[in-house]
Amino acid sequence: MSPPDSRPRRLPLVAVIQGAFMLPWMHRVDVLRNAGIPLAVVVVVCLCTQAFGAHGSGWAWFLYLLTLASIAWLAITVHRLVLLDAPGSFLRFDAVAMRRFVIFLFATLVVFVAYHGLRLILFSGTLAILGTQYVPVGETRQEIPVSLATLDDVASALSWILLGRLSMIFPALATDQKIDFVDLWRMSRGNALRLAVVAGVLPAGLSLLLGQLAMIGVTRVMLTVLALLMGLCLIVEVTALSLSYRALTAPAPPTTDPPA
Repeated sequence: MSPPDSRPRRLPLVAVIQGAFMLPWMHRVDVLRNAGIPLAVVVVVCLCTQAFGAHGSGWAWFLYLLTLASIAWLAITVHRLVLLDAPGSFLRFDAVAMRRFVIFLFATLVVFVAYHGLRLILFSGTLAILGTQYVPVGETRQEIPVSLATLDDVASALSWILLGRLSMIFPALATDQKIDFVDLWRMSRGNALRLAVVAGVLPAGLSLLLGQLAMIGVTRVMLTVLALLMGLCLIVEVTALSLSYRALTAPAPPTTDPPA
């Protein structure tokens, strides 16, 4: 899985981000042909979650898991579309495809728990340090110098470093590569901050943009548009992960010996 050269490969971050937006558009016919149905499922599930999950319904957990499953299906489709020369049919539900889907979904849950677990540790640890300072008798305890929202944002941003490196497992699983966690971790060495941009900053920026659009007004038409845009943003994000994986696993360029 890792390139023969053991030296850390520098991720071309600018090229990856540009390619994440340009590649789906340049191959939009293939994207719609192969990812159109998973994308439509994501949109429908998101709309159902908005309609039923926001009211404390007993279906909330089911809709949440259904959302993760639909996103996983879309992600596998896009990863295979980007990384494989012959991705094959995405509507087949044979044993191999279902096994791939179950493993991918399980890995998604594991990475989700790891990311939010680290985020919670960083948030609560920082809050405990700032909130338990020694206060002499007779003096008033000072308020925490930063807001809880700011602490949460900082904890999330720091957790993106772990998220970026762990996210390299998704392209590997989607393309049926043999998983070697040590190899995957070594592959991303020296690129933690760049992968944090791919797996953290890019999705956060797109989510912020969607949040600003949501402020225009909440109507059925607007919710449908936002759900569709969210699906398209997912395609961009998954493409960025695929391009990062391909850049870090590509064979090292041949070296030429200097003339004697």
